[in-house]
Amino acid sequence: MSSSFTQVSVCSVTDSNGRTHSDDPIIGSLVEIEGSPADMEFFRIRGPDAVICDLDPTGSATAQLFLGAFSLGNGVAGISATINVRAHARRALFRNAAVYEGEQNFPGGGASWQFALPLESLRFKGAGRSIALDALRAAAEAARGLVVRFGVLRPEPRIRTNELIELFHQGRFVRNPAEAIVVGTVGLWEDGDLTSASADRSLLPASGPPRPSTILGIAAEYLGPAAARVQRGRDVVSLDLISAFPEDGFDPPPAKPVKANLGTVRLGWAPPGGGSVVPISRPLAYEYATYETRGGVLDVEYDPRAVSRDDLDRGDLVLISEDDATGRRVTLLTEAGSAVTAEVDDKGIYLDPGDSAEIAISVRERGGVPRRDVTVHLWEYQSVTVPESANRRAGTVLTRVGSESSLRQRVRFVPTFVFPRGRSEPLVVPIAAMRPGPALLALTVDDQGPDLLESRPWGLNSYGGVRVLPRDSYRSVPPDVRTSWEFMYRTVFRYYRLVYPAMSQVIDFSNQTQMEDNAERIAQGIDPRLRSNTRFMPVSRDLSAGKRALIVEWAARVVRDRR
Repeated sequence: MSSSFTQVSVCSVTDSNGRTHSDDPIIGSLVEIEGSPADMEFFRIRGPDAVICDLDPTGSATAQLFLGAFSLGNGVAGISATINVRAHARRALFRNAAVYEGEQNFPGGGASWQFALPLESLRFKGAGRSIALDALRAAAEAARGLVVRFGVLRPEPRIRTNELIELFHQGRFVRNPAEAIVVGTVGLWEDGDLTSASADRSLLPASGPPRPSTILGIAAEYLGPAAARVQRGRDVVSLDLISAFPEDGFDPPPAKPVKANLGTVRLGWAPPGGGSVVPISRPLAYEYATYETRGGVLDVEYDPRAVSRDDLDRGDLVLISEDDATGRRVTLLTEAGSAVTAEVDDKGIYLDPGDSAEIAISVRERGGVPRRDVTVHLWEYQSVTVPESANRRAGTVLTRVGSESSLRQRVRFVPTFVFPRGRSEPLVVPIAAMRPGPALLALTVDDQGPDLLESRPWGLNSYGGVRVLPRDSYRSVPPDVRTSWEFMYRTVFRYYRLVYPAMSQVIDFSNQTQMEDNAERIAQGIDPRLRSNTRFMPVSRDLSAGKRALIVEWAARVVRDRR
């Protein structure tokens, strides 16, 4: 459950005027993410890596990345930050037009991640050594700090499933690393920006008619979203295409990915209320080499004679594919239907039954504050197990609570609320835990739940994540029984030995002597105040209040008995 950047480096820098440079001293320097610093020797056991874990282990919609440090640079100049922050997987989609001939079922997947580094956490080294870093520092000091956004493409595990099962039965608890391609950017965290998601204009795959895939082929089925920002003072629209264009092929590193061919793609504009799309740019360079050089971001010059700045603020941005020979034009991505967006920053809230919390929801209209009051709808979804899914393995389907299912609500919330026009800050909405289990809280600005939008994959929706932990209580069990090793292993430790078998390389959860030798440290490591720390125990973060109290009581008894 560890995660790290390896062989990730700075490819280019782009200045405030949109010019890209490849000769700055910072070019080629390493970019790294790491775990939280270890305050005690015991907490060095998992090494310096960041931690990745799912809020809902039965699905793939709520993966989280916990990290405690970020750095970029070399011995001459660089940036570093030591702070516990979290990123959430967004735009998790299947995004490969090729047929995978291997064994694992998700190498065609991809997701985008984002985390913010507040100004007070940043340290800059080498003033005067790098023009790019000096400019970035000055801009960050005038903003809130920096934001790191990156996409992960083609993750593929090293060990096949059957081999992994056999190793486990042999008592060989090994890691199963998955390698992936990473492309990303470091930029400014500005007022009004979320910490873990873009607040810019959103372009989603067009659903037709006609559907793009009927004309352009299967690759158009795997288009993802794009974000757009119309720049002030320049005739430029900046496009974040990090999740937009699918790959075509599965050649492992060091081979570079190949982008699927979707024809000649241009930026277009559609007038308010509908009408013909007007092409407003030259063809876009969306091949992988440009993705890597620009971190998935393109500055696209538009023709001010074709469309004015005011027109761009009112109409819809689109990406179109054109056939120069036939004049055929197909809409790939469009802002129609997504001009107003609602987003939640925290997708990983852990609660015990009866607890309450708040979620902060931001609404934007074409990347700015809403020009009207917006009614936001919340919907609860839960993962329902499907006995046989891909590759004959059990899978899950997200199902809406209160639809035709018999699911019971796990989280209490107000199903609708109004986000006021002109508001720039997020609106806080209360929630309360009712029943154990994971839940997604989907957000829409219409009265239809995401499951009713058949043309939209779940990865394109906005939602938060809540995990209500079990309602465990062992007070009815006599103290000498509930703190015995036999009871503790059967009730608590056996479960985590299965969930996190690699931990047995450090402490064997089935070994009474090892566990009791570390009892006091284990009790310290499960302190809920450490949950944002990468060294928090358990690494799966699913320890209920009742089990935590039991472990603390057991540890106290072990320490007392050894005196």
